[in-house]
Amino acid sequence: MKRLGACICSCLLIWSCAPAQPQREIAGSFRVFLTAVKAGDQQKIQAEAPFLLSLKMADKEKALEPFRLLAGQDPSDLELRVSRGAGATYILRVSVKGHESLLVPFVQDRQGKWEMSAVISEVQHIDVVPAR
Repeated sequence: MKRLGACICSCLLIWSCAPAQPQREIAGSFRVFLTAVKAGDQQKIQAEAPFLLSLKMADKEKALEPFRLLAGQDPSDLELRVSRGAGATYILRVSVKGHESLLVPFVQDRQGKWEMSAVISEVQHIDVVPAR
């Protein structure tokens, strides 16, 4: 009976940790991106946010502006919250104490690595209940 209880506890522990995996990976990927932005490492920036490759230089600089502000903040002041979006998309909400939050969409590439996306998509469900 002890073995069965230990097995059940182990399974529950593994099952409860599984959903947190994408959240940790996305937060880690975003921190790598901010470090690259702060260092000005264009190769890492483009690896984490490949959609920037298709932008003109002026548009790319404008898109990186809010991330430069975030990269200049103390990392302990950043609050990162990841939630599920539409389909395979996750939305990262980045907040700094006293400022409004920034929404950053993430999708998995073909190799399974999380990367920033240019499109935010979320699903909202509306229940329709017929009147009697």
